[in-house]
Amino acid sequence: IRVPDNIAEEPVLVGHELLGTICKVGKKWADEYKEGERFVVLPGIPDQMGAPGYSYPYFGGAVTYCIVPNDVIEKGCLLHYNGDAFFEVSVSEPMYCIIGGYNANYHTKSETHEHFIGAKEGENVLILGGCGPMGLGAVSYALAIENKPAKVIVTDIDDAKLERANQVISVEEAKEKGVELIYVNTAKMNNQVEELKALSVDGKGFDDVFVYVPVRGVAELGNKILAYDGCMNLFAGPTDSKFSADVNLYDCHYNATKILGSTGGNIDDMKEAIDRA
Repeated sequence: IRVPDNIAEEPVLVGHELLGTICKVGKKWADEYKEGERFVVLPGIPDQMGAPGYSYPYFGGAVTYCIVPNDVIEKGCLLHYNGDAFFEVSVSEPMYCIIGGYNANYHTKSETHEHFIGAKEGENVLILGGCGPMGLGAVSYALAIENKPAKVIVTDIDDAKLERANQVISVEEAKEKGVELIYVNTAKMNNQVEELKALSVDGKGFDDVFVYVPVRGVAELGNKILAYDGCMNLFAGPTDSKFSADVNLYDCHYNATKILGSTGGNIDDMKEAIDRA
């Protein structure tokens, strides 16, 4: 949906996760940007579908040199980066998506109708299918934020991936940061709903559920184990435009459960990813 219809006649540059060094600056932007400084690009440009890596003939990451279009700069998507090395922000794009996912979640207070953004502090986070790179990014973010959850449960169906995940972000490291981290193989559970609920604080279910694999059964599992006022985020991007699952609308009505999906993030999410890196 970001690719122009005339791509056969007017090819585009690919590469939507990009950073680099500014070589030359036009007069219009000479006060804002300097030659030799480093930059990071926000790939999701506000209020338009066209994006770097999909839509521009001279702007993408898979090149040595490119030309930054005016609308990218006008909308604040060419971000300054003053860090020591490029590798520190080489995964800023996926991390900004992860941060955007946390910020997309919300909770409510029925007596006031207030909405509270983000995962609930001191409560339960469940990351279903969370042993891949993006899932582990979500774990690392949960351990870094100020309003930390009390528990983070991460699931997979492969013991080798679970063991690797614990090597990357260990249970001991999480404990040092004030979070109880549990890796669990749901394929070995007789009753996934009840056994996962039992791992939550007070056995009440989960306040924030992130679905990191686009599988119907996993999404339905996440919906079944939401706590009161729980929020489920379909983070994994399905490729099937008809992808759907059964959801409990009784719980939506009486238990204030919420279901949403998130993709990408905004400028503030990207700035946070850069700052935390």
